[in-house]
Formats: sequence, C-alpha cells, structure tokens
Amino acid sequence: MELLITTLLLIAAVLVSAVLDQIMTRLSLPLVQMIMGVVIMLGAPTALDTHLDAELFLVLFIAPLLFDESRHIDRRALMRNLGGILSLAIGLVIAITLGVGFALHLLEPSIPLAAAFALGATLGPTDAAAVASLSGSVALDERQRATLSGEALFNDASGVVSFQFAVAAATTGAFSLSQATGTFAISFAGGLVLGAVAGLIAALIGDGVRAIGLDGTHFHVVYELVIPFAVFLGAEALHVSGILAVVAAGLVFTLLPHHRSTARAKLELVSSSIWQTLSFILNGVVFLILGMQLPAALLPSWNGSVATGQLLLLTAVATIVTLGIRWVWLMAMDLLHNRHAARHDWRCMARDATIMTLGGPKGAVTLSIALTIPVTLSNGSAFPHRDDLLFIASGVIVITLLLANFVMPLLAPQTEHQDDRALLEARRGIAEHVVEGLTGRLSSEHTREGAFATAFVLRGYQAQVCELDDELDPVTSYAVRVLIDEIGTLQEQYLDDIAAQGGYDDATVDLCRQALHRATQMMHGRRRKVKAVRGVLSAIGHRFAARGMHHSPDRHLGSQADQRQFIALVTAIQQRTDTYLRDIAESPEPLTDDQHVRAKAARRLTQRSTPLAHANRALGPAPDGHTADGTAIRPGKPAQRMTAGCRELIQDAQAQAHTLELEAIAALRDNGSLTHDQASRLRHDVVIMQMADSAGEVD
Repeated sequence: MELLITTLLLIAAVLVSAVLDQIMTRLSLPLVQMIMGVVIMLGAPTALDTHLDAELFLVLFIAPLLFDESRHIDRRALMRNLGGILSLAIGLVIAITLGVGFALHLLEPSIPLAAAFALGATLGPTDAAAVASLSGSVALDERQRATLSGEALFNDASGVVSFQFAVAAATTGAFSLSQATGTFAISFAGGLVLGAVAGLIAALIGDGVRAIGLDGTHFHVVYELVIPFAVFLGAEALHVSGILAVVAAGLVFTLLPHHRSTARAKLELVSSSIWQTLSFILNGVVFLILGMQLPAALLPSWNGSVATGQLLLLTAVATIVTLGIRWVWLMAMDLLHNRHAARHDWRCMARDATIMTLGGPKGAVTLSIALTIPVTLSNGSAFPHRDDLLFIASGVIVITLLLANFVMPLLAPQTEHQDDRALLEARRGIAEHVVEGLTGRLSSEHTREGAFATAFVLRGYQAQVCELDDELDPVTSYAVRVLIDEIGTLQEQYLDDIAAQGGYDDATVDLCRQALHRATQMMHGRRRKVKAVRGVLSAIGHRFAARGMHHSPDRHLGSQADQRQFIALVTAIQQRTDTYLRDIAESPEPLTDDQHVRAKAARRLTQRSTPLAHANRALGPAPDGHTADGTAIRPGKPAQRMTAGCRELIQDAQAQAHTLELEAIAALRDNGSLTHDQASRLRHDVVIMQMADSAGEVD
C-alpha cells in the first residue's frame, strides 16, 4: 500500500509540475520538477519512501527513456556526426574522470585518488531529458542538436563502466589498466552488438506475428513496451552494457523497413501516443526523485569531516574542471571538423564550444550512479568521504542545470527568424500527426462515404505538409521540382518504348500519357496540392479508371481486361519511378552538397504517404464517377456535390483532425519544441477553426 501511495503522489506531482511549467515559463520543466522534489522532501521528509535502488532506477526509468529517445533521434544526422559523438561519449568521459579525480585529490589529499576518480566518472554522463528540454529556448544548429542528443544516448555506459572500476580500485586497492581496458571494450562493444541483434530479432518477431494475422494494436504496443526492459536485463545478465544495448535495440528496431499500410500507420499512431505519455511521466518522476534525493545527499556532509567552505570550494572546482575539460575537448573537435578551412573564426568557435559545454548538464543518471558508492570498503571500514562525494555530485548537478537553463539562452537566443522557423516546423509536425491519425481512421472505414469524408479532410493536411516543406527548405523543394521534370521525361520515354513494342493498345497508352501530363501540371501549377509522385500516379490511375472508362467511350477501356491493362501499366510506371528515386536517395557516401540535396529531395518524394490510393483500391469508384479520395470534386464547390450525410461525415472527420492538432501541440509543448506563447497561438488558431466548424463552415 505504501508503494502505491508513493507512486500516486509522484504522478500527481508530475501533473502539478506540468501546470507550473505553463506559469514559470523561464524555468525548464526538469528544473521545475527538481525544485518540487526538494520542496516535497523538505516539507514532508517522512511522508514518502525515497530510498533509491540505483539498479532498479536504471532499468525502470533510464532504460525505457533511452529506448524511446533512440527511436526518435535523427539517424542520418547521428551517422554524420558519429565520430564526434563517440569521442564525447568515450574519450571525454574518461578525460573528465581523470581530470576531476586528480584535481580533488590535489586539493583534498584525504580523499583517496580512486574515490576521486569514482566521483569524476559520475560527472561524465549528460542527462538526455535535460538536453531535450533545451530545444525550445535555445538556437542550436543541426550538428549541435545531433551531437548533444547522441552523446546523451551513449555516454551513460562509459560513465557506469569507469565508475565501477574506480570503486573497485577504492574498495580493494587493486587496479589493472589492461584488465580495465579489455572489460570496458567488451562492455561497450558487447552492449552495442547484443542490442542490435536483440532489436533485429524483436522487429522480426513483430513482423512475423503481424504476418499470421495478429494486427491488434494492444499486442504490438505492449510488445514494444516490454522490449527495453528485456534487453537491459538480458545484457546485464551477460555482463555487457545494458544501457548501450537498449540504445542499439531502439535504433535497429525502428531503422528496419516495415511494410507500409494503414493498419501499420494506425499502430504507429497509438504507439506514439502511449510512448509520449509514458515518457512524460517517467521523465517527471525521474526529476522529482532527483530533487527529493538532493537534501539527503547534501545535508549529511554539511557538518562532516570536511569544512563547509572547503566542501563548497571542491564543488566549484569539480564544476569548473568538468566544464573546462569539456570546453577544450569541443574546441579541439571544432578545429578537427574545420581543419580544411582557410581561416578560423576563433570568436565564433569559442562561443559555439561554450554553448555545447553548457548544453551537457548533469542529471538523474549522475546522482543514481553516485548513490551506488558503497558504504564500506572490503575490509569493513567506512568508504572514505562518501557523503562528501555525494554532496559534490549533487552540487555539480544543480549548477550545470542552472547554467543550462539561464545562461545558454543568453548565448544562443532564439531570434525572431528562428522563432518563426520553429513555428513552421511545429506546424509541419502537427500536420504530419493529423495525417497519421486520419490514416488510421481511414483504415477502419467500411463505407464509401466514410472513406470519402476522411480522405477529403486528409488531402488538406497532406497539402499543408507539402507547402510547409517548401517554406522550410526551398533549396530541397527546387530539387524536388527538378526531379519531377526528370521523372516526367523518363516516364514519357518509357511510354514511347511501350507504344513501339505494342504490348499495350494505343488507347491505354494515350490515357496513361494524359494522366502523367495532368499529374505533372498539378505538381508544378498547384504546389499547395502537390503529392508524392507515386501517390499521384495511384490516385490519377483510379481517377481515370473511374472517369475515363465509364464516361469516355472513345477511349475503348470499358472492359475489365482493358481496365486491368491500364492499372498494370500505371503500376509498372510507378515501380520504375520508385526504383529511380530509391537509387538517388540511397546514393553511397561521400556525396557533394548538391548530391546531398538531390538525395534529400528523392527521399521527400518517396516518403509522402499514400493513404488515398489505398482508399481507392479498397473501395473502388463510386457510382457517380467519384473516387474515394474526392479527386473528382471541383475546387470551390464541394458542398454542391455532397449529400447532407456526407457533409456530416466530413465535419466529424474535421473535428477529429482538430483534436489531433491539439494533442500534437501539447506534445510539442511538453518536449520543449514550442514555447508557452507559441503553443498558445497555435491552440488559439485551432479553437477558432473549431468554432467556425461548429457554425456550419466546412473548409
């Protein structure tokens, strides 16, 4: 019962912190939660059981959080910056361990060198949740974001392994460099390999279960939730890094290609919602526990063996050494990254290094590792200065979080242009969330009218995504239009070859040629309605199958055989287009800047969803010649061509879309991608649209 009460109170505190976060806009959510934890502990020290089992903490909180974080990290940016990330995750952690250890031992010789190294190891890892919370208030470029996020994923393992060897040396008095190096390599590499294999097996099992007909979201969502715990415990049982195993499993699990379908889209939507909620709760509880542990870590040392002034000095020195080594390391990385530059802008490099230095605050992992410092040595005597080491670790955590919260925004403030761009990126993310949600709804529609209504609303949000792509990345958008022209030329050549070979009759080839011409016109002339090439081909194909075959006798496509011929030709062209785009998108490195843009444009064309085409194939043409995606409806006159029942269905689909928009806004606000003011503006826009819809307006 006591455990249940503690759990419920922690969750309630997380909810209160979310409300306070809307009021205390200058503080990041982790800092608000940590302050709440301190207040709770000081106000009611006996009300909650705050004993923290560090191993349980890692498996119960850190494992699922890192698994979820690894599933959402930008993998291409991660691979481009992998060298720098591993340098920070391994080399920098070891450098901080040694630097802090020697500095503390020099200033306070009564602290054994091995014990000082143990403290240094706890200060190596950065906190993934705290790093993520910085994104809404700090202007970071793509390389900086990828480096900080990737470092936070990998450096926990380095810190844990370094800490274990330092503690072993402190408790037993024995240390072997060769043994430590070998064990570290096995733990690090073994964790990555085991996690990758586990992620591959987990993905194959999930696909296998789906292949035998078990498509229920309940099974697959629960299955995903179990994976990080199983992988972590399995890796620890095999004496390799459980943290790295979880990260590798998350990367591989989502990196593998999956069969795209509306059922899959629905599963991803449900899974994403549950993981967002779980991550919000776990992150909140982690920082609440961190705040509740701070008084217990700080107070015992206040009147301990080391004078208070000396203890504060040691805390300041540990912070300065940790940040100083990190700054020097980052400067060296920047010099190496820009080694071919004709000249270096030292001022700019120093500023960037300072931003990245403060962008790696310490957090829950640091404290959880520090709390595992044993109480006694192997001979039964007390571990030297244990309380003092906990005090120093806690002090560094507080200082680095405060610096990240207050100083970083001053060094890298969001400018008005960056604020506008962040808002555009948020709008695009919201539109994508709605597309995923409506795609899931489309998969459950069993009537032509319902599918028509859902797809009608869905088209508008797909158009928003395309329009925002153009605004956010005009260079890639230009490359997309160039690719569209290239594809149009290739398709024309293919149709000429088909006509010369005589494999299809002339009416089928001519109709397909007109479809391709109309698709290209739509892409260039109506950019607000642009869709992916293969999506257009599918939709246009079914449109002409409905209109051309039933309303144009001169085309001689009325028979089922002719219809199958037309669809087969469209499918063949679509496959050739897919292959052409895939070859460009998967071009091997190294690539020039122009080739990178071209590959990105190809990926943009291939990654656009095609739920409308799925709806057409599932439901076929309506009796009046309209397809399920509504392509036969003339712009500006939808109400004249819809029954009252269909209008109600569209209003219902639009209402769900607005609900999905509000969900996405809340999620972006929670993870720091939106500021309070930005979220309020977006919510206001949605509410206005809801009021307009309730008054009977249908967009």
